[in-house]
Amino acid sequence: MKIRTLFIDIGKVLVDFNYETALAAIARLNDLSLEEMQTRLKGHADIPRYETGHLTTEEFFQGMSDLLEIDIPLRNFKKIWGSIFIFDGKGSEGLLSPELFRQLKQSHQLIALSNTNEIHFDCLIQAYPLIREFDDYVLSYQVGSLKPAPQIFSAALDKVGRSPSEVLFVDDRIENVQAAEKMGIQGILFVGEKELRGDLENLGVLG
Repeated sequence: MKIRTLFIDIGKVLVDFNYETALAAIARLNDLSLEEMQTRLKGHADIPRYETGHLTTEEFFQGMSDLLEIDIPLRNFKKIWGSIFIFDGKGSEGLLSPELFRQLKQSHQLIALSNTNEIHFDCLIQAYPLIREFDDYVLSYQVGSLKPAPQIFSAALDKVGRSPSEVLFVDDRIENVQAAEKMGIQGILFVGEKELRGDLENLGVLG
């Protein structure tokens, strides 16, 4: 069956990011080392809870303030937590370009399928206009499930009203691609735009 819809991941596909940027900014506000903060954050339940919408932004902020020993207003925390994204051009080298994105959109429905949270998504929408050009969004914090869980893919299929055979999924993590494939969705592991173009041409998605 013809591919009609593309589910596209955001982080490391459209936009690069580096969590250490935010942690370096936080380190200037407390007496903790970068290593200590990474240890405290690793596996901390509040992060997946926030990314599945089980914590509000205010609740997440309070939890992180206690965990990382910082005392700043919420607006300042949002700015720091959103500073992980790289928009200087250098960080986007090799990622899916606006040109290819718009070429695909001429003939296919494009849906953002991303593990993210309210702070990060608000930052992306404001700072990177291309994100606004998706036809729709399936975001972990809004649907209550993180990739690679099957529930987020089911939510995406329900939203677009497509059968799995009509959908192609592009993601930079192999476990997410494999999870989609288990549901009958064809997947491409994103390693760079050049390779993606070749894969899309082989599948007949690009002429």
